[in-house]
Amino acid sequence: MKKCPYCAEEIQPEAIKCKHCGEFIKQEKNEAEINKKSTDTKDIKGKGMALAFGTGIAYCSFSFTIGVILCLTGILAPIGIIVILTGILALFLSPFFGSASIEGDCPYCNTKVISLISKEGGVNCPTCQKRIVVRDKKFFKT
Repeated sequence: MKKCPYCAEEIQPEAIKCKHCGEFIKQEKNEAEINKKSTDTKDIKGKGMALAFGTGIAYCSFSFTIGVILCLTGILAPIGIIVILTGILALFLSPFFGSASIEGDCPYCNTKVISLISKEGGVNCPTCQKRIVVRDKKFFKT
């Protein structure tokens, strides 16, 4: 048995929520999990390509709409054409950016994280907002 940190009543060691006061109990991580500096990743070419292609479709439709509006003004037609062409180019190039995608667990909070480009650099965890360094297709703490 252990004591609830909020009301000091006796609760089970595995308790997630105190039955007396209703507060959620913070789970203590074991020492090995806290000191873990890196996590393995896996290549997700198909999933990453689909995600990048979806982003390309969204950008293409947005740029096409803005480009058409600019072309209708007359004087801004050359800029509108460039905007439309960049949208079409993004549609065809976006899957190549997603082909280098990797997926793994955040070394801080163990949330699944997808890095669209696996080159040296980093990505922010969407859950804990901490910076994760990508090196040799592994996620490291900064």
